[in-house]
Amino acid sequence: MKPLLSMILIMLFAVSCANAYASSVISWGKPVTANGQYSSYAPGNLTDGSEGSFGNVWLFGGYSGWAQVDLENIQIIEKVIWYPSVAPSTNQTFSLYIDGNLIETITQYVPAAAPGSVEFDIAPTAGRYVKMEIYNSASWISGVEFEIYGAEKSPVPEPLTLVLLGLGIAGLIRRRIKK
Repeated sequence: MKPLLSMILIMLFAVSCANAYASSVISWGKPVTANGQYSSYAPGNLTDGSEGSFGNVWLFGGYSGWAQVDLENIQIIEKVIWYPSVAPSTNQTFSLYIDGNLIETITQYVPAAAPGSVEFDIAPTAGRYVKMEIYNSASWISGVEFEIYGAEKSPVPEPLTLVLLGLGIAGLIRRRIKK
């Protein structure tokens, strides 16, 4: 019975700690650099949290380009989403880099003036600089939003975890004293 109780307590602790980690957008408001821009469509528009309008895009007047977000410190990156905006429709190749290391390349059809996204679901990777290279396009390079998702980790376990752990230990001590 005692090993079963110990196993249950360990599982409750692990599940509770796992729930303490939530993935959220960590790129909003972060500085962005790019290989250029067209008119007033600045790279900073990529991390403003607004996917809604063409006025909030980054536009580069060329058929290949890149944009890089500085997360300002090392973060655990779990997912990256690029929201392209093109006219006319075209195939584009998207390469994701974290701290200069190529993580993944995706070639995808991007319809004109239609909302869409290019998603990179990656293994958790530590990094500060996240770069998207776009090339092989028949359209100017542009993006509406550059979302980077990461784990916001709390170094302290949830209070419920501590309560459960404390109750489990108290129960084990009580059983030993009774014997």
